[in-house]
Amino acid sequence: MPALEAAAAAEQASMVAASDLEEMFRTHHGLVFRAAFRITGNATDAEDVLQTVFLRLMRREVGAETVEHYESYLRRAAVNAALDVVRSRRESTAVPVEAVELNLMQDRREEPDRQHDAVEIRELVRKAGA
Repeated sequence: MPALEAAAAAEQASMVAASDLEEMFRTHHGLVFRAAFRITGNATDAEDVLQTVFLRLMRREVGAETVEHYESYLRRAAVNAALDVVRSRRESTAVPVEAVELNLMQDRREEPDRQHDAVEIRELVRKAGA
């Protein structure tokens, strides 16, 4: 019996936490979105951060330390999650030097189309100066 009572109490605590979470979302979702948008500069990424922050909050362990100032906590969580998004975006767009090394080593001065473009540019600059 004590195990059933403990399970029921844990389930009830999670239900209370879910209703608290819903109220917290209604109250603070704008704050989290704005904080994320200021860092990411992108509404889609800010929405992802918003979702991430509240999912992490929902998945907190029952015995986790209680949060006393939710507004500060959520703002800091939004900033951290937004920075993670920015870092991952920067890493995903990075190109290793080896991938462009051959391209950099080629002498492009001898390509016919570049020679033609250079001649045209020189003529335009000369005409503009005259």
